[in-house]
Amino acid sequence: MKKNNGQVLVAFLLLLPLLFLIITSLLEFGTLSIQKRKITNTVDEVLTYASKNKTSDALEEEVTTLLNKNIEGIHILQTIKEKEYFEIRLTIELKGIFKGIFKEKYMYTVEKRKTYR
Repeated sequence: MKKNNGQVLVAFLLLLPLLFLIITSLLEFGTLSIQKRKITNTVDEVLTYASKNKTSDALEEEVTTLLNKNIEGIHILQTIKEKEYFEIRLTIELKGIFKGIFKEKYMYTVEKRKTYR
């Protein structure tokens, strides 16, 4: 009988980079998903505020202030107040935990509209 003491160790060392890549991909995807969810929820809350205060003259300024206060790193922010609806368009750079391994920048755009009642 031959002794095969080192075969499992060699196989593990060959598969270790693949295992590392899978784990880091899952962590990166999870972090970005959480950030997207927080941004979307904040935009929804601000739209609800806008629909309740639709008669305010400075509504667009109030919404811009709320968004800048609650979301960091906004690149593009556009608010549109019409008679029937209020709309927010926002682009932000998400911060991944493994910059340089995957992509340098993750840009996320949200376009939401809430109709007045």
